[in-house]
Amino acid sequence: MDNEAAGIDIDSIMPEPSSAPPSGEELGRRILAMADITSEIVTVPEWGNIKIEVRSMTGAERAAMLSDSWDQETESVSFDRMFPNVVVACSFHPETGEKLFSTQQIPQLNGKNSKAMQRVAEVGMRLSGLNEKEEKKRLESFPERDE
Repeated sequence: MDNEAAGIDIDSIMPEPSSAPPSGEELGRRILAMADITSEIVTVPEWGNIKIEVRSMTGAERAAMLSDSWDQETESVSFDRMFPNVVVACSFHPETGEKLFSTQQIPQLNGKNSKAMQRVAEVGMRLSGLNEKEEKKRLESFPERDE
């Protein structure tokens, strides 16, 4: 969803350029006012070609999903827990914006077609910055810093 669709008048939060940079408080206010959740419509053939809106997670949703997906015994992410958590966090009705699933439905989601679950989870992960290949590429594009 872009800022215009979210009803945000970008001109009211982005003043005319001046020679002085904005204060930290002003810059923070601008960032907090931005609609930055991204989404894609995904067709899921395994579920009868149903179209769902897959959105990026907020920081809080991502932290909760990663925490719920962590396996203490193996000290790594449990994909058995991660994929359904991503599907729950990122799946919305494309017309009404309603969440499609709750965490209470994870056992039922785990019984669904794994290819469909992966299809939805991969988009949610990519939109939320959790795609390993994209993350490596992003990190490689940053110049090295002298700390």
